[in-house]
Amino acid sequence: MKYKLTKNILGIAFIMFFISCNKNKKIILKSNKKIVQVKVSNENRSYNWNLNKALNPDENEITLRNNDSVNVMYVSDIDSIKFNVKNGTKINFDIVVSKDTFSQQILGIPYIPKANYSNKFQSKKRKNRFFCS
Repeated sequence: MKYKLTKNILGIAFIMFFISCNKNKKIILKSNKKIVQVKVSNENRSYNWNLNKALNPDENEITLRNNDSVNVMYVSDIDSIKFNVKNGTKINFDIVVSKDTFSQQILGIPYIPKANYSNKFQSKKRKNRFFCS
C-alpha cells in the first residue's frame, strides 16, 4: 500500500514538473529587421508590423467575427511563427533582432459592429446639443 501511494505521488510530481517546464518555454521569432509581416489567414489580409522597444509588450489586437478562430502568422526575413487565435486569447512571445528583444502580445477580441441610428433619432439628438463658447 505504501509503495503504491509513493509511486502515485512521484508520478504526480513528475507530471507537474513536466507541465511547469513547458509553461516557462519562451516562444521566439528571429529576425534581421525591425519590421515583420503579419498575415491573418481567414481574412486574407496582411500588414507590416513595426517593432517598438518602448511598448512592452507591443499589443496586436486581432478582431474576431462570429466567435470564429483565425490563424495569425508572423513572418520575418529569416523565420515565421503561426498562432491560432480565439476570442479571449492572449499569446505572449518575443521577436529577437540581433541583440534586441521585442516583447509581443496577441489579443483575440470580439467584433462589435457600429451602431446604426435612424435619421429621425440623429436629427433629434442634434437639436438637443448645447454648445458653449
